[in-house]
Amino acid sequence: MFSPTADPRPAKRSLRAAVRRAVDLAVAFATLSDELPRRHADDPAEHPHRVPLRAPSRARRPGAVAPRAHRCTTPLAHRPPARRSTSSSMR
Repeated sequence: MFSPTADPRPAKRSLRAAVRRAVDLAVAFATLSDELPRRHADDPAEHPHRVPLRAPSRARRPGAVAPRAHRCTTPLAHRPPARRSTSSSMR
């Protein structure tokens, strides 16, 4: 009558996974669509700043230490230092 391999207790999920599933179901219900497809946990995040802007232009010299990996490779605009007002100009 009952399968001997069926576990009455479902596999435990992390709180994050449970909240994610609840939000996915709420969005699917609100938009009257099917449940959103789940990505595999090992898939890399699709983040535009994780892609290198360009390949290294030349080989590093022998014995040089490799630079640290950066979290975000978005170039930042150079900003000149802010001008400070001096007391002599406030006469």
